[in-house]
Amino acid sequence: MGLFRKGELKLLWPFYLESLIAYIIFFAPVFFIPYFIDIGFSMFQTGLLFSALMLSQIIMEIPTGVVADLYGRKLSTLLGYIIEGIGFLLIYFVRDFYSILFIFILIGLGSSFSSGAKEAWVIDLIKKNNKNLQASYFMKRQSFQYLGIIASGILGAFFVKNIGLNIIWPMACVSFFISGLILTFGSEFFIEKKRHKNNLLEACNQAKISFNYSKNHKVLFYIILASIFLIIAGNFIGPVSGVPLLKSLGFPNYAIGYFFSLIGLSGIIAPWISNKIYKKGKERKFIFISIIFSSLISLLIFFPKTITLVILFLIASEFCMHMRDPIQRIYFHKHIPSKLRATVGSLESMLILLGAAIAAPLAGFAVDHIGSRYTIFISGLLFIPAIICYLKIRK
Repeated sequence: MGLFRKGELKLLWPFYLESLIAYIIFFAPVFFIPYFIDIGFSMFQTGLLFSALMLSQIIMEIPTGVVADLYGRKLSTLLGYIIEGIGFLLIYFVRDFYSILFIFILIGLGSSFSSGAKEAWVIDLIKKNNKNLQASYFMKRQSFQYLGIIASGILGAFFVKNIGLNIIWPMACVSFFISGLILTFGSEFFIEKKRHKNNLLEACNQAKISFNYSKNHKVLFYIILASIFLIIAGNFIGPVSGVPLLKSLGFPNYAIGYFFSLIGLSGIIAPWISNKIYKKGKERKFIFISIIFSSLISLLIFFPKTITLVILFLIASEFCMHMRDPIQRIYFHKHIPSKLRATVGSLESMLILLGAAIAAPLAGFAVDHIGSRYTIFISGLLFIPAIICYLKIRK
C-alpha cells in the first residue's frame, strides 16, 4: 500500500508541501526567547509579547472568520500569510519593547486570518472530491510538520551560528511568502453564502447552546477545564522557563535549534507509541496517567544538574504531552454531538488560548523573580488540578 491514496497527492500536494517547507524555514519561534534575552527584555516582557499575540488572535477570530466566509478561505489564508510575513520582517528593524509588542499584535491578526480558514479550505476541498481523505490528511500533515520542525532546528542552528540571531526575522518573512506562493496552486471549492440580518443572532444562539452543553455535560466540562490547567502548566515548563535554564548552564544560542529538533523528533515518535499502547475505551485512564508523569517530571526538576540531564527532563515533559494530545482529542470529540462539534471546538480553543495568554507573562514573571527551576516546579503543582478534573470524571 502506497504512502498516498489514489488522487490524494494530486489534490492535496500544495498543502502537504507547504506543511513541510513552512516549518523547515520558519525556525524563528525556536529562537524567540534567546533573541529577546539578548536584547535586554525580561522574561515577563517576553511573556507579554506572547500574550498580546494570543489575545489578538482571540479578539479577531470571529471578524476574520467573516472575511473567510464572504470572500473565500484561500484569499483569507493568503492575506493572513502576507500580514504575518510583513510583521516578522518589521521586527528586524526595531528593538524597543512597545514597537515589538504592536508588531506581535499585528502578527496575531494575520494568524487569525489563516488559522481556521486554511483547515476549512482543505476540508471543503476534500469533501468535494473524496470524502475519505480527512483522517489521512490530518495524520500526514502532522508528520510533515514535525519533520519540518526537526529540519528547522538544525537549519536554524546553522544560520544563527554563522550569521547571528537577527537572521530569524527575514527568514520568517521568507517562510510565509514561500508558503503563500505554494498555496496559490491549491484548488478551492467555495460557495459564497448570502448573509442575512439574522445570521449573527443564529451564531450567538449556536454559541450559547454549545456553551451550555459544555458547562452541563459532566465529562466535557472537566475535559475542557483540565485542558485549561494543562496549557497553564505547560507555559510554566515551556520555553519561557526551559530556555533560560539551558542558557544559565552555558547552552549556546545556536544549540537551542538542536534542542527543538529533538522536541520535533519526540512529536513524531510519541503519538505512534501512544497509539500502540492505549486501549480503546481507556482514554481517561491513559490521559490521567500521562498527566501524573508530567507533574512528577516538573516536581523533580531540582535533581538534574548537568545540561544533558536537564535536556532529558525537558524532552521527557514534551514526550508526555505528545503522547497525551492525540488521545485527548479522541476523548474530547467522543462526547460532542456532530451538530455542535465545530462550535464546541472553537469554544475550547478560545479558552485554551486565553489560559495561555494569562500564563505566559506570569511564567515570565516567575522566571525573573524566583528562577527557572522554581518556575518549572510550580508547573508540577499546576498539573494537579488537571489530575483532579480527570478523577472527577465518571463513566
